Amino acid sequence: MSLDMDLKTLGLSPGASWEDVKSAFRRLARTYHPDVAGPEHSVRFAEINRAYMSIREAVQRGTYGAYGSATSAGASSPFSGGTGTYYEGRTQRRARSRRPSRGIRIGGLGWLSSLGSAIARGASAIFNQEERRRRESERRAQELERIIGEAMDLAGNRLDGILRRSRPAYDGSSSPHLETRLFSRHPGVVVLAMEELRRLEDRALAERLMGSLLSRGVPDGEVLKKALGMFRPACSEVARAICRWGASYGREEAVSVIRWLKYGGARDRALFKPFCSSQDPVVLVTLLDAWPMGCGLPDVSDMSRLLKFEDEHLLGAALRLIKREGPQGWMMPRLERLASSHGSAAVRVWASAIVRTRPME
Repeated sequence: MSLDMDLKTLGLSPGASWEDVKSAFRRLARTYHPDVAGPEHSVRFAEINRAYMSIREAVQRGTYGAYGSATSAGASSPFSGGTGTYYEGRTQRRARSRRPSRGIRIGGLGWLSSLGSAIARGASAIFNQEERRRRESERRAQELERIIGEAMDLAGNRLDGILRRSRPAYDGSSSPHLETRLFSRHPGVVVLAMEELRRLEDRALAERLMGSLLSRGVPDGEVLKKALGMFRPACSEVARAICRWGASYGREEAVSVIRWLKYGGARDRALFKPFCSSQDPVVLVTLLDAWPMGCGLPDVSDMSRLLKFEDEHLLGAALRLIKREGPQGWMMPRLERLASSHGSAAVRVWASAIVRTRPME
């Protein structure tokens, strides 16, 4: 291929100077180098590089002047030793080729690829370090969870062993140590003892022991839940022991006990009365809705306190109970005020219905 075609490949016309050739090559290399433009431009870049090398060889041979503004005799060339001659010793040329490059190489933009690779390696190193830290943290958390689990299993096995050694063969009667374990301060021991209590054939003894347990103090939530599942409200001793702490229960426990009484058919006002002292409107609404039919209203002091609440739902439950069981004379002024001035329409309607239907005096 002629030098004219090589110059055309670089986008130059015949007669272009060597400086024009170098400038054109650098410009095209920045555009078509595979590291910049992508591998699809590698063929175009190879053509550009071949044309440049062909012109470069012509300059080195001193024959480029016949085709363009070649380096004139005596002029300094980038391929000469500074005296205008190209030929030098082979060893000297090899030594020069091994010298480190100062700046951008003429052959392309490889430095850009190297810079990108260095950045990628640095980012990869940081990511790998963070990933190692995350894995180490997960491993430590799993190891800690395993140690805690093993400790809990060991403690549970030891407790089971102690209970098995102290539990004689079941013959339908009470274990000699049942009462001791039933009154233990450890809730887990108490729950296990209640399971043995459930199997007692002597139900009177079981009821007595459970009543004694529940009377010692406000029962633990798990103990209370188990007691409600083992006995019915008809077991009067157990029912009295459970209900005596009505005002001390939390909302969940209190509502559970009231529903236990309601659906168990309890009709003893004394079982419901302790819950009248609760300050939780939800508990009081549940109590009034579960109040046994035909047993009259709660005590005057309790009803007076209930009617002083402003809660719409609580007053509605109290008024429904009064309507069902019948009003008392002392509460009529309060009912008339509720019927005329309360902010809730439902409360006004219920109070008005009671006031209109009260017996004539």
